[in-house]
Amino acid sequence: MKKKCCALLVCAFFVLPLFRLSAQIYEIDCLVKDYAEAYDELNTDDYMKKNDVGYKDKSVWIPNGTEVTLKQVIKNKAYNLPNHLRYNAEIGYDGKTMYVFAWNLKFSDKNPEGTADPLKEYDMSPNPITFTGEDPETGGEYKYNYNMLDVRSAEGRMLLSRAYLIAVLVLLLSAAVLQFIASRIVKQGFTYLTAVFAVFALAAAILMEGYYLIRLGPLSIWFCDVQYFTVGQAVRNSIPFVFTIFLQVFSIILFRNNLSVFMERKLTLKPSVILFFFSLIAIFFAGLRIPSEALGISEETLNTPGQYAAAVQKMFLFIAVALPVPAMLFYGIKHKFMGLFVGIFLTFYWLGTITAIGLLAYAVIRIFIAIMCQVIMYIGAFIYASRFGGFMQIGSFWVGPDGSTSREKPAEVKAEEARRAYLEKKAQNNRKN
Repeated sequence: MKKKCCALLVCAFFVLPLFRLSAQIYEIDCLVKDYAEAYDELNTDDYMKKNDVGYKDKSVWIPNGTEVTLKQVIKNKAYNLPNHLRYNAEIGYDGKTMYVFAWNLKFSDKNPEGTADPLKEYDMSPNPITFTGEDPETGGEYKYNYNMLDVRSAEGRMLLSRAYLIAVLVLLLSAAVLQFIASRIVKQGFTYLTAVFAVFALAAAILMEGYYLIRLGPLSIWFCDVQYFTVGQAVRNSIPFVFTIFLQVFSIILFRNNLSVFMERKLTLKPSVILFFFSLIAIFFAGLRIPSEALGISEETLNTPGQYAAAVQKMFLFIAVALPVPAMLFYGIKHKFMGLFVGIFLTFYWLGTITAIGLLAYAVIRIFIAIMCQVIMYIGAFIYASRFGGFMQIGSFWVGPDGSTSREKPAEVKAEEARRAYLEKKAQNNRKN
């Protein structure tokens, strides 16, 4: 008997901590809105179903700060989705099993000391660059990750905050306003000061934009992405984005006019755009011809992760140095010493502006597709309801036979559901008897 008791105590000593670690407590902590969308079913083979408007509207909204328990992490098998959405978490919420994207969960401080955080084992960086190969030293496979970002770190929260985007908007707005004032008050001293301020403000805004785009990648347009917001919210949130792009283009036009007054010679922008695209094409073809040995990579022997990391740094350095050279030569010859700085500035200005315009176009296309999907679904529901009578549900809306829509469930539908529930209950009682 004593041996059995001792055996039970030993088992309890080793097994109980496992139970304690297997029920990790997490908090819903969506970084782009005040809630996370949870689903009662999961299809890891077909990610695109998550983008379906009807499916999305049937989700449950769990507010930030809500405590849930993590049951398991499931990797999505689709290949065409962002890295931070590759992992789904099976959670316990309100006595039910639900599924959310794992990046919406934050490890709770209420977990006992020593409790493991299994989500730390998964890479959910928004825009990682990964190299894989065979390690010549160990002979095993290695994976080198570049541009890693923990979205819940201080840096991640800063980049995903509205304050960061507002700071970029303030820089562009102040540059545009001062440049506009300088164009009305034609005084060389004031024009010079505003031109200098515009250069620093625009340069700071472009650097912030570039850093933001590189670190977040596809997550950069989170504020107007239909993946995270309804179509109406995405359209509303895209308005400041459009205004920011307008300010960025408007500021450079005013900057050209005011700098032309200061330099007493007309400054043209068209050559800078042409030379920018020429530089991109030239760098692309030059990159194809650069021998790998110049980047520290050998084609005959295996390379270490450190060699690949150094090669990536050399590539970025080469692009940063070579990109503004044509514009520097053109404006340097035409405007002498100051033209060199104008060429560098305009090159990186167009790099940031064209990239931002591309992202805006991508966001607009996604919003347009979502609107068209909703219109098609509404027309289909209206035709069905008109032909067969009754009501049809589209997401959280009900469409009646007369084309009317309502968020509340119609009385006719409630009555029909009550009738079916009564008949089902009656049938169960009859089976029991």
